[in-house]
Amino acid sequence: MQKKYWYRFLYVINIILIIGFCFRISADYLKYNSIENSAPFYAFILVRALEFLLLSSVICIIAKMIKKKFN
Repeated sequence: MQKKYWYRFLYVINIILIIGFCFRISADYLKYNSIENSAPFYAFILVRALEFLLLSSVICIIAKMIKKKFN
């Protein structure tokens, strides 16, 4: 893969992370039980956002920097 196309690969990884976030939140919602868990559901959403969306944001910024450098 040429250097100038790495940003496309990073954008694909970015989209995969966002889709993974949606699936993981859906799975958490299906198995969430308010009687067993003392934490509210939005706490689970915040943790998943840190795991997926923070990494996705960093990858998006890197992809934009690479695109700017090679185009």
